[in-house]
Amino acid sequence: MRSLAFSIDQRIMQNVTPITLFTLIALIIGPTASAGGLDVVTSSNLTASLSYGFNLTGISLMQQAEGGGTRPNVVDLKLRYLYVPGLQPTQMPDVKIIQADLLNTLQNYPNKSAYWEVLIAAAAETIFRKYSIFRSVELELSIRPSKDIPLLRVGTATLRR
Repeated sequence: MRSLAFSIDQRIMQNVTPITLFTLIALIIGPTASAGGLDVVTSSNLTASLSYGFNLTGISLMQQAEGGGTRPNVVDLKLRYLYVPGLQPTQMPDVKIIQADLLNTLQNYPNKSAYWEVLIAAAAETIFRKYSIFRSVELELSIRPSKDIPLLRVGTATLRR
């Protein structure tokens, strides 16, 4: 089966509701075979799946804090998720709630000296477990250069059902 992938610029999507987005996809691709669900099928060999996500920049975390534990690290985050087939637009979560859940997990992670890879995996798993409507989750965390470590570090965790 062939798949069609597409992405939409986040700036364009600031004021678009999930229902509007679904309607837009249906108009672009054609009628749906799942009665309004998000797996849009136009023929027996073409299926499009909907993924979404967001970026957060300049987040201060005390994880592996520098300067004797007094200087936070500054990180940038990218979270992308793919919805399960047949999801109705009314079942889509508010992105602000997902953002709050992600930030809460990262900021309140109990082991402040854990490696970044451990933190990234734990945060991705928390989101993945909480939102069973996600078929996959990908979390990328970039730790900005600092006085103690003057290089950009990047880690990614990907989970799939």
